Amino acid sequence: MIDSDDKKGIIPRMMSYLFETILNSSEHIEFNVKVSFLELYNEKLQDLLDRKRIFSKFGVNQIN
Repeated sequence: MIDSDDKKGIIPRMMSYLFETILNSSEHIEFNVKVSFLELYNEKLQDLLDRKRIFSKFGVNQIN
């Protein structure tokens, strides 16, 4: 596991910054965080954290 901040990728650094900022904020502020991790393959954009969501050139398609 990589512990050094200078060797972490942009996603782990961004998530650390985001949650550090939330933890250091006022107790009176409520946060709602939603995360997508997208893959572009064969001209289809897919959310890797929610396999039911596939994005096309024209919008979002839900697969049941």
